[in-house]
Amino acid sequence: PTSLPLAKVEAQREQRAAECAAARRQRDAMLAAQRIRGADGQWYTGEQRLEKLRELEKAIAEHCGGNAAR
Repeated sequence: PTSLPLAKVEAQREQRAAECAAARRQRDAMLAAQRIRGADGQWYTGEQRLEKLRELEKAIAEHCGGNAAR
């Protein structure tokens, strides 16, 4: 197996950090807000909100090294 160039590894690490931070910001905003509106302008139902939070927690676990907490 060939190793990745250092610049590519660093770029991947930066991308993961950016995705981690974005997922955490979205999760924190959802937890703070009383109502959430989707990209289509419709309000999330309770189940939709829970599903989105599950997706964000999964993204945080993936991009933040498994550490969902701040």
